[in-house]
Amino acid sequence: MRRLQRDFRLGKNIIMSFPRLDTTDLTEVRKMRNHPLVRKWMYTAKIISPQEHRSFVSGLKRSENSFYWLVKAKERCLGVIYLNRIDWEHKHAYLGIYANPLSGSAGRGSQLLKCLTYVGFKKAGLKSIKLEVMEDNLKAIRFYRKNGFKMEGRLRAFVRSSGGWKDVYIMGLLRE
Repeated sequence: MRRLQRDFRLGKNIIMSFPRLDTTDLTEVRKMRNHPLVRKWMYTAKIISPQEHRSFVSGLKRSENSFYWLVKAKERCLGVIYLNRIDWEHKHAYLGIYANPLSGSAGRGSQLLKCLTYVGFKKAGLKSIKLEVMEDNLKAIRFYRKNGFKMEGRLRAFVRSSGGWKDVYIMGLLRE
């Protein structure tokens, strides 16, 4: 599935594959990922070192079921989207998305989600896209519901976070 390790365009957005990014863009991605507003909702909330980041991106070059992209609009970094745990036989994957907290542009989340569904449904040919979201990430839950995702399950006491154990909701979107 190397066809997903390339760049795509959707309208004014450029969807850039992590393994193809230059050093400047990779540094920007790591800054976004390490920002407290992003880290707060990750399963691993620790600061990612430059070496860990390089190693992660290098591993993506060999991956058959995890793909990450930086999304830009007019040279401005909107954020990161990714598909992982892709099951090519059953045509489903899990998504990840985080908007650039250093950019004040309104509507970044919607643009990122459009890019992600474009790549997932049109380019990868998936039937469904799932996500996991912590129970107290109410803003994200509202955002996904507004964009057609349905609640599909609950993983009880699934993630240990700064406030203790948290449930995680599974939500999904079907290709229409």
